[in-house]
Amino acid sequence: YPTIHPPGPMAQPPPSAAPSLSRELALKLMDEATIEYATEAFQAELHAAWWGAQGNTLEKQAARRGPLSKCLYPIITRYGFEASWQGVVQSQTITANMWGSDPEVMAKYMLQKWLLDPGQQARQPMQTHADGLATAIKQYREGIEKEFGSRSLAAPLCSFLVVAPALRLVPVALPWAQGLSHAPLACAVVEGVLSPDEVDELRAWGANRADWVLANEHLICQFLDGVLAEKLWLRMRHLIPAYRDSPALGLNNHLRFLRYGCGHFFAPHQ
Repeated sequence: YPTIHPPGPMAQPPPSAAPSLSRELALKLMDEATIEYATEAFQAELHAAWWGAQGNTLEKQAARRGPLSKCLYPIITRYGFEASWQGVVQSQTITANMWGSDPEVMAKYMLQKWLLDPGQQARQPMQTHADGLATAIKQYREGIEKEFGSRSLAAPLCSFLVVAPALRLVPVALPWAQGLSHAPLACAVVEGVLSPDEVDELRAWGANRADWVLANEHLICQFLDGVLAEKLWLRMRHLIPAYRDSPALGLNNHLRFLRYGCGHFFAPHQ
């Protein structure tokens, strides 16, 4: 996905200890990277590095390592790759080796190739959208998914580059938790984590997931997503108090959407 190599067989196989990627995870990782590539912040850094480099295309490609590293390291570590350029190359090599002949992977690779090449953007400009590049890329990516009858597993939330901090934390008093000295903050509501538009995007994305089940008198969708958990955590970590001088480390990767209909309820529990 960083377009170091085109999809297809690679000359050097990845190390045997490298993480493996299913097709679904490979596409999810590509989509998460594409979401970041389409942000104004990333494109500004990319264009500054690209056009600021003196010399040929190879030197310009080397110059974009800075913004690519900042963007990709937090993502690839959630898939078991190390936060280094070697980890980036390794993750891309595995994707190319395993899924380089997949038509959807190829189509999304070509989209990323355009996003990571300011020269190509100048030669072949994409049709713009009133809401900006990110919306245009989202629609283009959704067109690819519609063609292949798929749905992206990547949550439509930005960004490691542009983090909007949450506004405040409101503790919630729970009778059963009053005597828990080891849990100074048992329950709280964090306000302002998402904008109204982001709420709508995530709600639509969650509603379209295929893993909804009926449990305990309501509908629930449970999944593991380290990238989404990290993006949410970056927005609220400044509000979470330390415990015995030890800071909180992050959010649980096990995330849930809940949906309630007529007669559904959420029973008190701990």
